[in-house]
Amino acid sequence: MGKVKPQYIRLYQETFDQDEVESLIHFYKSPAGQAFVKKMPILTQKTMAMTQSQLQSLLPKVRAAIAGARAEYKPAN
Repeated sequence: MGKVKPQYIRLYQETFDQDEVESLIHFYKSPAGQAFVKKMPILTQKTMAMTQSQLQSLLPKVRAAIAGARAEYKPAN
């Protein structure tokens, strides 16, 4: 993390003012913040699974649209 830490610090300085950083620290130390940190990976995983499922159901339509576009714009020989 030695090389990355200064970059994170710079990004946070560019994005948040000091009051916001202190509020974020307070939040993450709170019970709600701790629950957020604990549960966010689970939420992210569920969101990814849901999104992937939705995309899978759209895939046949996308493939058909691409095939139609290719047939329509196929250069004449």
